[in-house]
Parts: sequence; C-alpha cells; structure tokens
Amino acid sequence: MRHTKGSIVLSETQDHPILRQILACGFVTHDQLFRFMQLSLHERSRNSYNNRIRRLVKHSVVVEGYSPLVPGSRYYSIPTATAVILAGRGPLYVGAITGLEKRREIDALAHAIELNDIHLALAGSGRLIRWKPEVEIRAQNERTDFGHPKDYDAVVTLEGPAGETRFALEYERTPKREPQYVEIQRKLATETGVACVLYLAPSHYALSRISKWFRKTGPTVVFGVASEFCQDLLDTRVTGPAYRFPVPLNSVLR
Repeated sequence: MRHTKGSIVLSETQDHPILRQILACGFVTHDQLFRFMQLSLHERSRNSYNNRIRRLVKHSVVVEGYSPLVPGSRYYSIPTATAVILAGRGPLYVGAITGLEKRREIDALAHAIELNDIHLALAGSGRLIRWKPEVEIRAQNERTDFGHPKDYDAVVTLEGPAGETRFALEYERTPKREPQYVEIQRKLATETGVACVLYLAPSHYALSRISKWFRKTGPTVVFGVASEFCQDLLDTRVTGPAYRFPVPLNSVLR
C-alpha cells in the first residue's frame, strides 16, 4: 500500500502500546515510559524506543514537554487528535477525550509522574495482575451501571498473600478542602467492589491532614507514605480508623 509522503503509519504492536500507556498515565517521563514498555515486553532496545518516540513527536502524534519537575529529561502527553484516533479501541478510551486539555497544569504533571513511580514499583514486583487507570475508571463510571462511586487514581489487582486481591488507590499529593473530603467520605460509604481504599501521600504530615476526615466509611480506608510503599509494597505499614496501631498492608488485604 502506498502512503502519502510525510504521513505516519502507526504500528499496532509497537506504536499503539506506547500511545495507550501515555494516555493511561496522563503524563509520563521519557525514562518512565521506557520502563513501562520494558515491563510489558513491548520494547527491549533503548535505541529503538528513542527512535520510535522521536518519530511520534515529529508527527505530532505525541506531545513532548520540558519542566523543572523532570530535570535532565522530558515528558510526554497525548493530544486530543491522537485521543480521537484511539477512541473506540477499548474500554480505556470511552469518554477519555473530554478533559485532556485542562489537565495540562503543573500540579497534574507532578501528580502523574509521582503516581507513575508507584505504578512502576508494583509492576516491577511481579505481583501486579491489573492496573486500571483513572481514565478507564472514569469512563466506566460515566458510561455503565457497574462502576465505582469515585474516580480513583487506580484500581489495583494484585497476587496477594491469600490469592488475588483488589484495592482502590488514591495518591494525595496535596490535601483537599474539608467539603471535598466530606463528599468523598459519603461516596466511599457505598463502595463494595474493593477490599480497601489505600491513600498514599508524600509525607506523614500530609497523611495526618487527610486521614482526620475519614472516620466513617464503607470499605476499610488506610493511609501510607508513597516512598515507603514503593520500597515495601504489601509490607508497608499503614494506619486507618479501624486500627489503633500501624499494620502491614498485606494484613488488611487478607
């Protein structure tokens, strides 16, 4: 088949996995994206990956950006035109186009990059069965009757101590205002589809600001520090209204 000079033909096996990963992340650094491609067995060669990304950026299929938050590197996001191309290719893309542009803010970039580190820690553990990203959860919640009461940052399915377990994950980089937590607590009271809701934050101080609003919820809500979770995973010590003292996360998931 002949193609118009200067056009790009996207590979189903190599380009689309990259595009799907960027869309799922919202924002992702150059190095993070390569690690995702390695862990998913879509890419082995750094040179091949670099050339592929360069080609996607050149043809404006992927947006490249630079920020002090990503020193010495660059990050990527998906423009609306590419999201239109991906629309309809699976549940991840249903309703995913709306709101892409408004996410291009410094807080959203920092949140996404730090959440990616949490995702990569789980992916590298060998225990991750499924990471359902916020964009897919939101689409499910908007378009079906079997979603979750909240658009979580992720719903994680792991191989746990007693078999497969599923929990909702929220990364709170900065605390919200009181009325927002009151509404979140109301929503969580109706959650029945996960073993627990895990809130991670950058520090114990941030956790103390967040946890005080969660006294009465439906599922178990627990709190941990993101850096500790990336290192200890299911052995991370977490706190919560149901526990007088910190306990290992794996004991909550049993």
